[in-house]
Amino acid sequence: DKLIAVYQHFTMNYKYDLSGRNVTAYSLFTNGSSTCEGFSEGLKLILDRLGFENDYAYSPNHRWNMIKLDGEWYHVDITWDNPTSTVEDFPYTHFAFFLVNDKQLKDPNYYMSYGFNDIKGHDLITASHKSTSTKYENAIWQKRGNIFPINYVDGYWYFNNSVLGIQKYDPKANTAKTIYSASQYESEFDAQEYGFLGPGLFKHGHCLYTYTSRALCRYDINSGKFTQLKKYNETGY
Repeated sequence: DKLIAVYQHFTMNYKYDLSGRNVTAYSLFTNGSSTCEGFSEGLKLILDRLGFENDYAYSPNHRWNMIKLDGEWYHVDITWDNPTSTVEDFPYTHFAFFLVNDKQLKDPNYYMSYGFNDIKGHDLITASHKSTSTKYENAIWQKRGNIFPINYVDGYWYFNNSVLGIQKYDPKANTAKTIYSASQYESEFDAQEYGFLGPGLFKHGHCLYTYTSRALCRYDINSGKFTQLKKYNETGY
């Protein structure tokens, strides 16, 4: 839970510096932007403070982090999962390179499934640790259709699925269930033409906020009530 929170904080609150002038963790934390050197250095500082065993991994033109969980090493790359490295107007954490193994980093098909053209950046890996565990290959952040960020409330994770609706994930049981579906929304608001959920689900207290193509909406976790807070004048996000 701590790792997901840190990962989302870095990727959603700091920007990639396309100018290349900011390259350190200091510039990341003071100016809010840096390159892969600053991102990986900043993440390492936080992981060290939280007590996670971690290290760097390199390629000829890139640097990212590795972290040890339950005796196994995994790659985490907040630079490539930062939305400002790709499409700045769609600000959510991609999770494509969160707790992945060596095989995934070397598989062109894996990159293509996330819309990347090639594996340049992670080719010719130099790392002090092998990553062979497949534990997280089918984790919720690897499931197509799931839209992030992930929101942690009272031991459960909540997120949107583009087809199913709002999901509640139990990390202990490793199961997710739909707590509010597109069909429920369409039935309650007679809104088949609206489309269902926009990209993103954000919490405040015990409420989750999202939007459809015509309304800003709130889901109350305690009551299970879904409310349209404000309708838009025109269709569109």
